[in-house]
Formats: sequence, C-alpha cells, structure tokens
Amino acid sequence: MSLFRRMIIVSLFFAVAYLSGCANESPNAIDSGDAKTAAEKVDSKPITLKVLQNFAAISDDEFANYIAQPVHKKYPNITMEMVRSKKGAELPDLIAAGTPPDMVYFPHERLQYFLDLNMAYDLDGLIKNNKFDLSQFQTEAIEGIRGRTDSGKLYALPFSLNWSALMYNKDIFDKFGVPYPKDQMTWDEVFDLGKKVARTEGDVQYKALYVGSLTQFSHQLTVAYTDPKTDAPLLDSSKWAKAATYYKQLYEIPGNTKPTLGDFWEKKNMAMYAGVGIYTVGQVEAMRTKGTPFSWDLVSYPNFPESKGKAMSLDAHSLLITTTSKYKEQAFDVLTLVTAKDNQLYASRKGRVSPLKDQELKVQFGQDVPSLQGKNLQGIFLNTVSLPDMGKYIEILQPLVNKESSNLTSGKSDVNTFLRDLQEAAKKAIAEDKAAKGK
Repeated sequence: MSLFRRMIIVSLFFAVAYLSGCANESPNAIDSGDAKTAAEKVDSKPITLKVLQNFAAISDDEFANYIAQPVHKKYPNITMEMVRSKKGAELPDLIAAGTPPDMVYFPHERLQYFLDLNMAYDLDGLIKNNKFDLSQFQTEAIEGIRGRTDSGKLYALPFSLNWSALMYNKDIFDKFGVPYPKDQMTWDEVFDLGKKVARTEGDVQYKALYVGSLTQFSHQLTVAYTDPKTDAPLLDSSKWAKAATYYKQLYEIPGNTKPTLGDFWEKKNMAMYAGVGIYTVGQVEAMRTKGTPFSWDLVSYPNFPESKGKAMSLDAHSLLITTTSKYKEQAFDVLTLVTAKDNQLYASRKGRVSPLKDQELKVQFGQDVPSLQGKNLQGIFLNTVSLPDMGKYIEILQPLVNKESSNLTSGKSDVNTFLRDLQEAAKKAIAEDKAAKGK
C-alpha cells in the first residue's frame, strides 16, 4: 500500500475521531413541528431505509448527525441504517442475498458501476412530481452527475463536494525568507516559488510541491479519456500532453524526488501541497489535539492560463435510490431533507462543502472546526470545479494512467513515449473489458 493511500486512511481515521467528539453537538436543525403530516404523506408505518456506503467517505457520526437523526426527527416512522461496503458485502453480494439497499452513498464518478448493475433509479420523475427545485444546486454539481450517462438522466443528488486548494507550510517559507503563495496563482508561478524553497539544510531536504496523481492533476484541463461514439481512448491528446509535461517538470525540480503527502503533513519538509481537502479537517484536528500542530494556511488551487477560475474536478459525494427499493417516495423525502439548507449549513460548519448555491453556506464553512479558524477558507471558493470528460471506462483507465505515470516521473519515458505507450495500453484494457462483458 502506498504512503499516499496510507495517509488518506489515517487522515480519515482522524476525521472520524474528530467528528465523534462532535456527535453530541448536533442540533439536528430540522424543525419537527410538521413531522406527523410529513410522515403520513406516503405511509406512516415504520420502515428502515438501508444506505450502502460505497467508497465516498462518511463516518458513523456524520451519518447519524447529517442523515439518520434529522430524518427520524421529521419522519418518526423512518429509521436510517448504514451498511458499509466490504468484502462479501458489496452490492452484488447484497443483491444475491436478497437484501439490496434502498439507497447508495457514493462518489458520482462511480455511477456507471451502478447503472451496469441496473440498480440506479432515474430521479427525474420524482423530481417533477414533487416539484423539487434543482436550481438550488450548483450547476456544475448537477451537470457533472447527468454527464456520467449518455442519456443525461439524473440518477443521484449531490450531498457534499470535495474541495481543493494549495496548502502551504508557513514555517518553511519563513525559514528561507520566501513570500507566501497567493490566491489565483498559475502553475508556472507555483513551480517557480517551489524552486526557491527546495533546499537542503543540514540533513533535511526541503521539497517543493506535491500535487497527487497525474489523473487528479490533469482533470483541470478537462481532459477526455475516451471517444463517446467509438470508445477509442484519447490519452494522446494535446491536453494530456500538457498535463504530462507539467507533471514531469514537477518531479524535475531539484530535491523534489518522490514527493508524497506524508512529506507535507507528517515529515513537514514539504513546502506546498495542491490537492483535495477530504482529509485535511481530520488531519489538522488530530494534530491540534495531540499538541503537534504547525503553521500552515491555504490559497486557491493554481490554474493553467486556459483553466483560469477552475479547481480540481468535481468529486460529488452523492445519494441514489436503488431500482429495487420498495420505498422510493420515502427515499426521495430523505434526499429532499438532507440536501435542504438547514441540514447543509450544519454540515458546512463542520467542514463539508455544500453542493447548494447559497452563499451563506460558503461563509459559514468550517466555523465549528477549531483548527480552521484564521485560515484563508474563502480561497477554496474562488474557483469552480472542473468537469473532465471521464467516459464510461474511467474505472479502468484512471488506475492505468496513474500506474504508467511512474515511467514519466522516473525519467524512463519522455512525454511522447509515455503517451504513445499509454494509448496502446488503454486500447488493450478496453478491448479486454469488452470481451469479458461479451460486448
């Protein structure tokens, strides 16, 4: 297991620990005055709605505070139960056992997986019948989910959005007398800044920057993975070439050999980290409670000139209703409730970015998290998410791109050779997948 994956797991563990400490603080901000009427709208008999958690991170206490308790308060007849995906309890296993869930909590880019299993229910009819207002959501969040299908149908609603930023170690910049990063910098400016702090002092090699995987880095350029008409891979395009060129240059900064997330949060010898913030809240809170914090801050995610105003790609932690659920109306009531402003405001103050447009949710972001006080949190919202054309083979091609990128960063391949080899590997992978599925 890579250090990057270990760091994510550890950070999510700390996030759970932090949120557990907040469990008793939940006001469950939903007014229960009309609970009886709401509960009787479809059926007042007691029911349990099972929610399968699949890849998208949510702790037990988050599920209780953001979903289960508010729902039960407004709809006393509904009990929410979370089932976590694990070996032997994946969705196909639950279907085979005759115990499929009513809903699934998942990252939106996995939607095709549920469509292939014929388990994602088209929400457009329920949205129309309930006169549900989709305009309250950020346009990119809804478009990003609709864009995961050829039909453009809406099979899920976003519950929260992952966020991205450029985080930096103020102590390193202070040590070498280099100005801090600023909002709305270009990648060229960030790379130049990184070269000024990538130094060796004593036995410590101070590294410049870590940006995560090549796929994460490239999405800002709205790269396409496949041709939607022919399924042919498009990994040798000019956009992929630019992403690969910059990614290679990052690893060529003196002293920036094999940068990792652990260099930033654990070793504290990394000046900057440009990436997702899913584990940041738990990480900094864990450091605060342990008495091992360091001086850090953040600015907006850097841009290419052609991607000005864009952050990393959309990562919408979403909820769908399964086709097999007997309680689709009640499940839609749950979707309506958990995405309502009051519930979203509570989650936002705890460090969850809301998919709603309401500006107050951005202003209130992170206000209940001690370690985020005094940070440039509004820098998170200066960009909007990118919407790369991921295509239906994303779960095959993303890992392939990241695996092959080691040849690029190690110097074994130049950009042209890397893209040519990647294109051929992608053709083979897609052909094998089609053959396995009998297509």
